[in-house]
Order: sequence, then C-alpha cells, then structure tokens
Amino acid sequence: MKKIKPLSIAMSALVLASCGGAGSSEDAKEKALDSAKVFAIDVATKVSKGQKDSLVALYPDVAKADSLALSFVADSINVVEIDSVNYLAKFDDGKQFSIAKDAQGKLAVTESKGLFAYPEKDLDFARKTGMWTDSLTDAQFAERMATMSEFRNYLIGTFKVVNPLVMTKMEPFVHDGTCNREYYVKHKYVVTNKSNKSISGKDYKMVLHWYMFDAVQAPYYKRYNKTEIGKDIAPGKSVTFKWTSDYYHILENVSLKYVANTNKAQLFEENFQPKGDEYQKFLATKKK
Repeated sequence: MKKIKPLSIAMSALVLASCGGAGSSEDAKEKALDSAKVFAIDVATKVSKGQKDSLVALYPDVAKADSLALSFVADSINVVEIDSVNYLAKFDDGKQFSIAKDAQGKLAVTESKGLFAYPEKDLDFARKTGMWTDSLTDAQFAERMATMSEFRNYLIGTFKVVNPLVMTKMEPFVHDGTCNREYYVKHKYVVTNKSNKSISGKDYKMVLHWYMFDAVQAPYYKRYNKTEIGKDIAPGKSVTFKWTSDYYHILENVSLKYVANTNKAQLFEENFQPKGDEYQKFLATKKK
C-alpha cells in the first residue's frame, strides 16, 4: 500500500493563500461596489432634497448649479463598475453621475448629466438654439447657461423684423367726362396678412403720395403726402383700400409702412423662430 505524503508546511501555506486570496479579491470587489451604491444613494438623496451646500464636498462642480432636481427610488439606481476606482450611477429617466475613488479610498462625484435644474422656458430655449446637446455634462451646460443673457442680447441685436404684409396695386379705373374737371381715377390697393396672427390696423400705415394742381402759382404741380392708419386683418386674409384722384388732386403712388411695436426685445419674444445653430454662430463671434 502506497503511503500518502503530507504536504509540506510551505506548500500548504501556498495553497491556502491562493484559494483564500481569490476569494478575498472577489469579496473586496463586491464590497467596493456596495460602498459605491451606498454613496450613490446618499448623493442622490441630497440632490433630491436640493442640499447644495452638503454636496459641494462630495461633488465640487455642484457649486455651478442654480438648483438641483432628482426624483428616484433607491432600488432603481443601477451602479456599475467601470474599473477598480471608477463607477457610474444610472437612473431610470436617463440621468447619471460618475463616481471616482482616490488613493485613500474616498469617493467623490466627478461629473453628472441631468441633475442640474433650470426653468423649463430657459431649457427649451437652450435646446432649440443649440445651446444644449446630449454630450454636455451638467457643469459644461451650467457654464453655457451663465452666458444666457449675453446670448439672448446677441440674438435680439441680430433679429430682423419681417413685414408680414403684402400690398398689391390693382389696375385703376379711369373716367374722363365731357369736361376735364369731371376727370377722375379710382385707385384700389389690396393688403394681405401672410402671417398666422391677426394684425391691428394700428400696426401699419398707408402713405399716400399726391400731386396737387395749382393753375396760379408755378410750379403748377406740388407734391404732398398724406398718411392713413390701416385696417385690422385676420391671419391669411386681405383688406381693400380705395382712393379717387381728380383733376386737381392726383394720387401718384401708395406705400405701406409697417409700424408694429418698435420694442425689438418684445418682437423677438413674439416672432423669433430658432433654427438650431444660433449658439454656434454666437460662439464664432466671441472667437473673432
């Protein structure tokens, strides 16, 4: 019968160390992930309560936020390991933040997306003008939002008020009686509202350019202008204007002057239609 030789003390220690070491490594990894999850819940809780002051030590960039917003259920937070010192906390609504561990094992948030809150009107404006993109972190977007006033002033300054009215001159009707003094011309002009908003008659004027005949004083024809306010026009509709010339007063031409609110900021608010590239153009002017 062959005897089984016992392992040497050194060999036994090596076997135990290798088995125990592997188990300890996995345990340590799991423990580190658990710590990151606990940390993520703590950060998320502070964000949901708007506790900026308490968060600054854990996430320095949070100082750039005007306010914070987050609604979550602890069990729904998915914390994944990126590598041995970096983790990512994800939420059901797409919000997330990155966690990093320093040499001393201390955890901190390095960046986030969707945790900083803004008024819906400002956020919508930022999206439509290209100020906000998916690639931006909260801190990067906060820096852009800090230039909101300057950006809006740039847009207001470059905004052009479009005249929504189109005037069409109709063929005049000419009548010549048996006497020159019975001569007259009926003029007809049609003004159409091309916009999708009603336009008040106070928003535009009709400027009439006349000639007046004076048989006594030379030059015998004198020019003068007369202004009349417009008529209310519904969206997509037209209104008609009529004037008559006679032997002594000849209507040479009519021009339409759009005089809607001259407050450019208000006109911008009412009529600005973003194309999505406004912020990039704004940045280009700053580089110049």
